[in-house]
Amino acid sequence: MRTLPLLALMCGISLAAEIALADEMAVSGLLPGQTDQFAEADCLLRIQLPREAKSDRISWSINSAGRTLAKGTSAVTQTSKANELEFTIQTPAIKEGITLEVEFTFTDGEKNYSIPMRLRTGNPFSTLSETIRDRRLVVYDPAGNTLDALTSLEIPHRPLPFLKKIETDDSILLIGEGVECSAGLMEQLMAIGQSGRRIIVLRPSESSICSLELSAVGNRQLRFAQFDEDNWVPEKLDVAGWTVEGNTPGWLLQADGGKLQMTPGNGPQVWPLVEYQFTEPGECLFVGVPLIANWEATPVPREFLLHLLTAPCAR
Repeated sequence: MRTLPLLALMCGISLAAEIALADEMAVSGLLPGQTDQFAEADCLLRIQLPREAKSDRISWSINSAGRTLAKGTSAVTQTSKANELEFTIQTPAIKEGITLEVEFTFTDGEKNYSIPMRLRTGNPFSTLSETIRDRRLVVYDPAGNTLDALTSLEIPHRPLPFLKKIETDDSILLIGEGVECSAGLMEQLMAIGQSGRRIIVLRPSESSICSLELSAVGNRQLRFAQFDEDNWVPEKLDVAGWTVEGNTPGWLLQADGGKLQMTPGNGPQVWPLVEYQFTEPGECLFVGVPLIANWEATPVPREFLLHLLTAPCAR
């Protein structure tokens, strides 16, 4: 029987170990939508391990460029899913206006894991407040929840009690989350959009029906977009957290009596974003995912709204 040289045998064992480790690391990590976390905050994480955890506590650290920025030990809770754990970490502070790429490492007492993570400041609007002020943002939000979120971060804006109060040089109109999208509201928005403004409609009340006349919609005027194919979503923003067990919040579409009816819903075949381009250089973007409802849970809604307010017109 032929025998392998000792060095070759050792290399084979080493390669097999590396492959086994790589396979294990491939199935262990943060659940989707958790790559982006608030800096200087208590952050609740969920991780999926390739096997049953050996301890009810984990040791963790947050590292960047060879430096340990934070570390600690956290109690873990087993969720209802096999090998899925939940725990809280304390993230370090970072400078305003930056996004810091870090490595989140942890051990369950037997195995070590390393996962990429991004830390983001709680107020990404602070460094672009002048840009937003120059664009004269006005907000129609009868319920007040969206106005409260903007005010808490000192985002420059003017409350709009009635849509007819919009002024000539107001360039961005934001319709607050949870507003009832009635036929009357849609008629007013279409009239405002014809004047060249950008309109952003956040996810309306669940009973809303947003209707567009199909006869007035050309192929180049209406676009339905998923997150992974749209220029409205900034690069390196983990939006996967909105999708839970294959269902994503967004717009359900139905043609009825010469009208395209868009209703907010959840499912595997919805459109998170619908964009309507007017004949003049104006546009209306219908956002189907809840931003304000998740305002405090993750930095993703804040970064997403910042991008919508400051990105150039899509055309």
